[in-house]
Amino acid sequence: MYCTVEDLKGEGVAIAAAKGEKERVERLISFACSILDDRTGQWFEERTFTAEAPMLIDGDGSNALDFSVPIISIDEIWVDGDATDADDYVVYNRILPDDRKWPRVVLEHGFVWTRGRQNIEVAGKFGYMDRDPISGALMTPEPIRQAAMRLVMIEVPKLGTGSGQLERKLSNVKSETTDTHSYTLADIAVSDGPTGDSFIDKVIERYQGPLAAVVVGGSHDRCGFRSWA
Repeated sequence: MYCTVEDLKGEGVAIAAAKGEKERVERLISFACSILDDRTGQWFEERTFTAEAPMLIDGDGSNALDFSVPIISIDEIWVDGDATDADDYVVYNRILPDDRKWPRVVLEHGFVWTRGRQNIEVAGKFGYMDRDPISGALMTPEPIRQAAMRLVMIEVPKLGTGSGQLERKLSNVKSETTDTHSYTLADIAVSDGPTGDSFIDKVIERYQGPLAAVVVGGSHDRCGFRSWA
């Protein structure tokens, strides 16, 4: 998931100690991740596809195999069941220069990807990731992490009593119950159109994915997984 309960606590969100409260917030985090995935057509964590559960793509007769999410690494590609020699293709998975808006694998030597329906199987790692400037490790982009936290904070109906937290959320307060110190935030639309939060909407617009047709094989239970038919 793109943020954690501890991340939210660090932002001043009071998570009640009541039974099931942490689990409820974790479900909201998962929900927020799925909103970001759905609105961008991306995912922002590393996901692995294997020979047993590969990514399935249509060959279109060209030399470029386009992907709807950035490529972290390619382990193997099969066309109509036959393995493709890694020396025959170039993987566009760079962050500098940035290939994440056009992730693709390009065949060389005049070869093309055989036309077919779900005839190309790909094993590898995928996801729109940044690199930590200190460790170099892959990480969820910070704007996405912040947007996920903001979505959760908008959805949490009671924000607790922290004064700093109240100051940060005051502009979103819709109603107040002073005796219990609970606050209800302005509603957010998550089904269609903009979310209603300018920061989140700008992040979603910034991270819009390429419109490639990808059908995903296998099953994945991480937050916000979707497939394109």
